[in-house]
Amino acid sequence: MKGIFILFCCFYVTDLLQAQDIIPFREANSYVFELDYNFKTKPPPPKDFISMTDTSPGTTDLLPYVKVKFDLLTLGQNDYRIKVVNGHGGSVFSRKLKGPMAFDIDMGFAEDIKDRIVPHSYSVYFMDKAKNILSQITIEVKKDGELLLNEQVYGKL
Repeated sequence: MKGIFILFCCFYVTDLLQAQDIIPFREANSYVFELDYNFKTKPPPPKDFISMTDTSPGTTDLLPYVKVKFDLLTLGQNDYRIKVVNGHGGSVFSRKLKGPMAFDIDMGFAEDIKDRIVPHSYSVYFMDKAKNILSQITIEVKKDGELLLNEQVYGKL
């Protein structure tokens, strides 16, 4: 019985610690989100690149290309820096906030995103001077092309 109680306490403490790490989503009325979906020609691979699966040369077809645009309308009192990180952990950019601003995230070709050839998720972090994360905006594309903004369905690629 004592072992069950200790096990229960461990799970309870773990849940409390995880709850403290939850980053709230940015208020939807503080920014405007726009999906920029247009068509581009995919450049051919480098001449020294050998693909074992794709035997066709570069294509001249127009393919769906995805960018997302943000227009920050208001900033919080403690907002000092913005940082965008892709799902692979790579930093896309980091800037100090001097006032409302606009920025784009170039996600890439729609099929590459769905096939996970390029990152399929991004997090936009709003931080204070001490680099503590205050809020976030998340963007994710599922394998079926469903686009999620802050874990809510926004549309489909």
